[in-house]
Amino acid sequence: MTPIERVPLIEAVFVFWKKPLGNDYQAYHGHVYRVYNYTLFQMETEDRIVHEKVAIASAFHDIGIWLDRTFDYLEPSIAHAREFLENSGRTLWGDEIAKMIDNHHKLVPYRGEFGAMVEAFRKADLLDLSMGLLGPKIPSAFTKEVRRMFPYEGFHKVLLGVGTQWIKKNPLNPFPMIKP
Repeated sequence: MTPIERVPLIEAVFVFWKKPLGNDYQAYHGHVYRVYNYTLFQMETEDRIVHEKVAIASAFHDIGIWLDRTFDYLEPSIAHAREFLENSGRTLWGDEIAKMIDNHHKLVPYRGEFGAMVEAFRKADLLDLSMGLLGPKIPSAFTKEVRRMFPYEGFHKVLLGVGTQWIKKNPLNPFPMIKP
């Protein structure tokens, strides 16, 4: 599989986020595409509907950090995704995409409804968050090409900064997005 460099659906959503993301635009944009490509690599499908679902989940999975200015971002991100799905005539995908977003930081493998896609998405995000140290076994040639196309652009530094601010204000709930 060759990494996918441009997805019109992702780009259409990002048009509206340039200002809210500010200096973090490139960092989050790259993270979205890395997660998108890593998820699809695991799924091994050319199904257009699967590609669209993964694109939407990828775009929205962390967006609450910026649009809602919170590190407790799963529910806000799901709400933004559901609004987009409703406005674009894809309401029936809401539960599946919500599961992908809600479980992308689950500590153990996901085994519930929509399991294959949710688990592939969870593992793809883990692969990117860990900079390739954890997650699915994807050939290094593929991950290197994806990272060349979509460099980190300080994504991890952004998360560290947001996370540090959250922990200072919420020491008893340091990582609200983590699911057992």
